[in-house]
Amino acid sequence: MIVGVYTIFASDYLILKQIQVQAATNKYVSTADIKTLCSQYLAESILFISLDTIQQDILDAYPEIEKVSVHKELPDTMIVEYTERRVVLSIHQGGEYYYVAEDGFVFARVLTPAEDVPPIEIVDQAQTQLAVGDQIQEKSLADMLVFASDRWEALNLDVKGIYYSEEMYELDIVLPLRTSNDAVEQTVVKFSAKAPLIPQISTLETIVVDLIRNQKRAESIDLRFEKPVVRYL
Repeated sequence: MIVGVYTIFASDYLILKQIQVQAATNKYVSTADIKTLCSQYLAESILFISLDTIQQDILDAYPEIEKVSVHKELPDTMIVEYTERRVVLSIHQGGEYYYVAEDGFVFARVLTPAEDVPPIEIVDQAQTQLAVGDQIQEKSLADMLVFASDRWEALNLDVKGIYYSEEMYELDIVLPLRTSNDAVEQTVVKFSAKAPLIPQISTLETIVVDLIRNQKRAESIDLRFEKPVVRYL
């Protein structure tokens, strides 16, 4: 019996030979990248490979990945499954754009953001110096992330850009309204950065719903005052 067990361990029967990688999306990290990273474990005994170590290696190497699962399939296969982070905003800084996920984690740096990723232009760059791996801590920016991840899609808002200063947020948005000539008309929305953002967002939602219901167009919506100021077209 002991000889039999020794034979199994000494043979290549339980040696890792295959790595299979599956991705929910691969916008930022290819399955080939993950396979290359994991290839260092090829030819090792599959019984002694630490799945936790491999998972952490992947997360450390690729901050673009939010979740990763690794499991073994005896006798010689390891399967890796991963899910990338979903970008909701990009922050412009120093000629580059930093992608921010819905949980406030800064996970990538690009020269040009994708068309469907609204950029934030920060007026006072000295206030916010970002790096990949940072977590957004500033309350007003965190609240804007909540707005971006949870409510823009529900309201069918097309946000073209965001300008942020100590005093104010300014959003350029396109409302889902029909126009006689099918022209795309942007509405400027202003939030106070000094007041709680969530109540202002709720007020904006009420105004947007009313505009859509009545097919009205607005040049600007200013939420910095006790009563919002809407300038209609």
